[in-house]
Amino acid sequence: MGKFEEEGNFHSHYWVSTLAQATNASIYELLISMRSDHPWSNSPGGLESNGYNGHIFWDYETWMFPALLVMYPEIAKSGLEYRYNHIAGARKKAKDNNYTGAMWPWESAYTGDETTPTFANTGKFEHHISGDIVFAARQYDYLHRDDNVREKLLCPLAQETGEFWASRVEKDAKGIYHILNVIPPDEYIENISDSIYTNHIAAISLRYGNECKPNKEWVEIADKMYIPYNKRKDIHPEYVGYQNNQLVKQADTTLVSFPLNLKANYSTKLNDLKYYENVTDIKGPAMTWSMFFVDSLELLLQQKDLADAIYRFFFKSYLVNMKGPFWIWWESLDPGSLHFATGAGGFLQGLLFGYGGLRIYRERTNEK
Repeated sequence: MGKFEEEGNFHSHYWVSTLAQATNASIYELLISMRSDHPWSNSPGGLESNGYNGHIFWDYETWMFPALLVMYPEIAKSGLEYRYNHIAGARKKAKDNNYTGAMWPWESAYTGDETTPTFANTGKFEHHISGDIVFAARQYDYLHRDDNVREKLLCPLAQETGEFWASRVEKDAKGIYHILNVIPPDEYIENISDSIYTNHIAAISLRYGNECKPNKEWVEIADKMYIPYNKRKDIHPEYVGYQNNQLVKQADTTLVSFPLNLKANYSTKLNDLKYYENVTDIKGPAMTWSMFFVDSLELLLQQKDLADAIYRFFFKSYLVNMKGPFWIWWESLDPGSLHFATGAGGFLQGLLFGYGGLRIYRERTNEK
């Protein structure tokens, strides 16, 4: 898939007529900063800007990687090779924080050591990135089934990260596991406990590590990981202690439905979608609304009156943050980081996993 072409009479609707331009510009945005023959990852601002100091965050594994995985798997793999080649920095961070295994830095660069500026607490507490990396490895494994890559690259990432999560969790008197004192993807709050996203992706990491090499302890932790749920409201709170109508920076709880595929009732998923749309900051990062778009399309299969929401989310997923005439991604309305590759990756996921209906499972790859 090298480009996207329009067919039909789209020009009566401005937002549809621009779809091919937006898609091709987004693909270009991801491709100009990475190569398949050079094991490196990509910063949110790509090579075109100095956004985020050129550092590598969760943005690659969570937002850019899935689209590259489907369209350009060898390029996608180079980002995972970057992580493997810099695993010493993750081991050092774990040791420095009295954990074992590989605790991946929130911001990484040439050395692989933690490079988050000291004024930011994200380097100390935004631990979900360790799960993000393993989830990306699992996606590669499930889609491409390359035993050699699995043995030499993917499973080593999962094994060492699994050791970290096993040393990071805390078990209560009832045998339930918790992860305390973290910053979730919603960076408007700090030092909270039992972030639904962090807990669930940690459980996914542990289960995949067990697939690589059986480990009963990891399975127990994953099976008994605490997942916040408000039975009365039938929604998933973002974390324990989340206050009603509290503003959310970006996609967080919505990510547990897609791409993390948390098992939940249809009503819960629908309530999560409606609730978090109303409390998510409209000035937040560009990639957020693509995940609302994917979730709403999946729910539409059972509820036809979601059509208006789907158009609304799709419009927000690219027209708000892409600026002509060259269709450059802005991080936010401010505009934040320019050439925002994270937004490009999120938008392309909306096309592939939303309209395309693609899902990657252990047993199969599904296209609706």
